[in-house]
Amino acid sequence: MAESGAEEKEPEGDGERRVRELVDELYTFRDLYFETHGMEEAGNRQRDLEERMQATLEALQELEGCPQRKAHLLVLEGRALNIMPEYSPRAEQLLSRAVKLEPGLIEAWNQLGEVYWKKGDLSAAHTCFSGALNQCKNKVSLRNLSMVLRQLPAQGEDSTKNVLASVEQAKVAVQMDVTDGTSWYILGNAYLSLFFLTGQSERVSQQALGAYAQAEKVDTASHNNPDLHFNRSTGKLKTKRLNAMVSRLVNRELSQHQGRSYSSPSGQPLSLSLRPLSALRPGPNPGLVVLGKVVFSLTTDDKVPFTFGLLDGEGTCVAVMVYNIAESWAVLIGDTVAIPQPLFKEHRLEHRGKKFAFNSVRVETPLVLIVNGRKQSASCQATAIVAYRPCSE
Repeated sequence: MAESGAEEKEPEGDGERRVRELVDELYTFRDLYFETHGMEEAGNRQRDLEERMQATLEALQELEGCPQRKAHLLVLEGRALNIMPEYSPRAEQLLSRAVKLEPGLIEAWNQLGEVYWKKGDLSAAHTCFSGALNQCKNKVSLRNLSMVLRQLPAQGEDSTKNVLASVEQAKVAVQMDVTDGTSWYILGNAYLSLFFLTGQSERVSQQALGAYAQAEKVDTASHNNPDLHFNRSTGKLKTKRLNAMVSRLVNRELSQHQGRSYSSPSGQPLSLSLRPLSALRPGPNPGLVVLGKVVFSLTTDDKVPFTFGLLDGEGTCVAVMVYNIAESWAVLIGDTVAIPQPLFKEHRLEHRGKKFAFNSVRVETPLVLIVNGRKQSASCQATAIVAYRPCSE
């Protein structure tokens, strides 16, 4: 995320200025990777990002002897570590020290809030972003607070109040900088959540679509945001049935799954936390479980994988690809599906001069799924077949 620069800053030395530029370039490299790299290099993205991060951290080490700027340097190091999607204990340690040294350092509070978010401590993240706004109004804290508000555990009227507050925070962030595509995108998500949660009229859906369109208009990086394209297409679904499905998910089924126990196909108990799809990071997501409604299904001639669209209560949608299924196994539109420890992947493709992006979850066996509150029986999984060829003498 781009920092707001709203807080007053002390003059930087040449060394610190250069390192700050390196950190900014690190985030630009991550966000625009596929603007400068072909799809054949997609598998190298994580490695390339880690190498850039390490080079930036090495440059920071050369500035350790600047005690008068200690807090600012701690923030730069914490922000560099925060480039990765996983929670970083080291980043939390550095940023916590920074806010103790300079409680008025807004950038430190924003970065620390993101660290807590990745850690799964939404309450602490909310405190960081709210505290930063109490000191200085800035778009980064506003839009982060907008996202956190939609994820805080709440029921009934409290859930609705959180989404309404989320919309207002995102609107203020946009008003502060109408050229910021990220702020427009987050406003679109807030409107989409409001649409599904409250069953509002088409006006709210159009507001979401308008915000997504504006995000792409003012920020070319938005073209590479798969969530934007998924959420925008979801906003075009206006049937009463979809509204009813998502309303039931948010108001009833989410709470029913909060305390549910899960187990692996072998029967081993799993301790999992129910999270929205937006919390998933590329690769395995141990300790998490996601829940959503089936909104479409796809079958190929080979029938494997069985692919369906899963939409959660925030309006985020992913393609779920299930392997090793029995020929008769399937899920239907409207089914509620829980996926423990989802294997998440980002896809970016180019075909006939057009770029496409979407997210998926790979499921190795239907036995791990909970469909409409029920575990899947052994008959749902394909039977293993051993093939052999006689050896010729």
